Amino acid sequence: MVHGATFTAVACLPLGMTTVEINGTAINYDSFQIEFGVSDVLVAPTATVDTIKNVTVTGGDRLTITEDGTTLFEGDAVSAGEIRTNGQRRIEAEHDAYTLFDETVTFTETSPTIESVLSAALSNSNSGGSYTLDYNAASVSLGNDYEVDGRSVKRVFRDMTDRGDLVWWIGVGNTITVEPRGNRGQFASLSPGDGFRVQKFEDGDTKTVRNDVTVVGTGDVAVQGNATDSTSISTYGRQPERINVSYITSSGEANDMADALLIPEPLPSAEVLVDKSVGDITQPLPNFELAVDDSQGTGLNDTLEIEKQTITQGKATLQLGEGSGVSAATFNRKEKSKEDTTEPGSVYDGDRIADDAIIEDKIVDFSISETKIQDDSISTPKLQAEAVTANEILANTITAALIDTLFLQSEQIEIGSGNDSRILFEDIEIQGQTIVRMKPSEDVSCFIGTSTNRFSNLYVLQIDCQDIETSKYNVDDKLDDLEQRVSDLENA
Repeated sequence: MVHGATFTAVACLPLGMTTVEINGTAINYDSFQIEFGVSDVLVAPTATVDTIKNVTVTGGDRLTITEDGTTLFEGDAVSAGEIRTNGQRRIEAEHDAYTLFDETVTFTETSPTIESVLSAALSNSNSGGSYTLDYNAASVSLGNDYEVDGRSVKRVFRDMTDRGDLVWWIGVGNTITVEPRGNRGQFASLSPGDGFRVQKFEDGDTKTVRNDVTVVGTGDVAVQGNATDSTSISTYGRQPERINVSYITSSGEANDMADALLIPEPLPSAEVLVDKSVGDITQPLPNFELAVDDSQGTGLNDTLEIEKQTITQGKATLQLGEGSGVSAATFNRKEKSKEDTTEPGSVYDGDRIADDAIIEDKIVDFSISETKIQDDSISTPKLQAEAVTANEILANTITAALIDTLFLQSEQIEIGSGNDSRILFEDIEIQGQTIVRMKPSEDVSCFIGTSTNRFSNLYVLQIDCQDIETSKYNVDDKLDDLEQRVSDLENA
């Protein structure tokens, strides 16, 4: 529920002698504002100065705001400024950390923790050596290595703060503090009569609920993790969030990330205007807690963390409660998720290749060499009938040494290259048994041996022949020779 503002008097007390300088030279100004915030709403501090039109400034000029010698803000102008209809020039500037967070890094952190990944991001960046990481949270180990290639430092930090349900914030200097929400303790406790005014209060917006979170790891073969809160779903309906995270390669890490992103209950938010009487409102206040009792006005009576602080002349506006930043944090995750998808054409293991997705037309001739085919990877079922013919077999490539066992049905063997005469093999049935028979393809057409190349021995049980020709040889002499050769063989 949104409540109306309570108009408690807030005095715009002077902050002291405030000076605005461009490149070390003081300028006249009409107004200024400085913003500090946790990472849900602000990457690093910014400042805006309204000055006269003829002030000379260019993008990259150094803008400094000080009070009584204490620096409140220091950063670079983003441009020459915007000329407005009232004749003023509005100058916007950013903390140096914006340059750091836009840098890209490539590194691998093995057996990582959240802190070690953040440190590696700084050490692998160009300007990270100028910054100090102040990690004030429990050590959390990741479920897989953290490997990135060309990822921005900002996205690495968002990966890790999402993973640990943490925030980071930066003050005036170059220290990046990473810690749980509200970790800085209580800044002040405000009651009726103090110098504050509640501008608006939301005691719990159901749109901030996230009770069904799915995290898809896209770093390798796609993995998925999920976290739900059944009580929250029953009370507020299913409020899903689904994101991609490119460093995640294990389902365990995806589950841990999903757990950290659950928001089962509506989050409160408030905007409170305070003056200098409540404390030092010029110091960076993000992630402090502020106790506010406005029960007689808007109904706010709670202690909430400071998400964002906007300093102006004599006062500061404070955005309170995680609900103030959850929409921005969700938007940032969704934008990051859009880029954390697998690059088009990337294939891991084969999970992205559908069955029959690669057809013959997609394979260039000779693009698959024998070194790419594993031993025993092609089996008979993978060869179509008549796919391998004599044209595909080079001469002398198949020798006896390459054949372990050759089993062919008799009908598959024909010996001879001529069409007029060949030696055939066939199966015949004799007394219930299958017997192989060798025969010529035509009657009186094939020979066994020649007159000058003869077989030495013929072992048969029966010869059925039309004629035996012995005119060329003396059979008795040949039989004697044959007996002698048999004897020699037996003695050998």
